[in-house]
Amino acid sequence: MKRTVVWLSLTALLTGAVPAGTGGQHRIAGRERQVADTERAFARTMADRDYASFLSFLASDAIFIGERTYNSIWRLEPDGKWRIIFDKGCPPCDC
Repeated sequence: MKRTVVWLSLTALLTGAVPAGTGGQHRIAGRERQVADTERAFARTMADRDYASFLSFLASDAIFIGERTYNSIWRLEPDGKWRIIFDKGCPPCDC
């Protein structure tokens, strides 16, 4: 199943928390990479049908609204792990 990270939401959250300047930009790029890597690992749990691992990627207050293609919003939790807080489905495109 193909998943898409909502980059605008992530960038908006991180931009407010990261100081301006080149150091801040590097941190944003690093966090975007962390989220992308986490998203791929999450997708692997679905491909492997590993329900326990799937659940480990969800925040305790995660909300899912589903169809077949999903847009996820990730949050960096206090334990240092990225977890989904909102996942909204939309109908597949007619590409």
